[in-house]
Amino acid sequence: MPDSEGKGRSGAANDVGTRLVTLRAQHAEAVSRPGLTASAFAALLGLDPVVYEACEAGAAEPGLAMLAVLHRRTGVSLDWLIAGS
Repeated sequence: MPDSEGKGRSGAANDVGTRLVTLRAQHAEAVSRPGLTASAFAALLGLDPVVYEACEAGAAEPGLAMLAVLHRRTGVSLDWLIAGS
């Protein structure tokens, strides 16, 4: 379904992607690694960088396995990742 800009991203995937970008930025700040790329963050966590980047961009939604890794390795709440609460 196209968004208001016609980019074809679903609202839910885009929202999760925005939270993934926020998570990466917070992690980068916590470990003093400014400019941490999505690819480097994914590699640090043992995730497929291509899939992770697609999730950040809102082109794909993270699966349960990715959400579990993000939760275990960063301590982020699954409720926040999935629903923003």
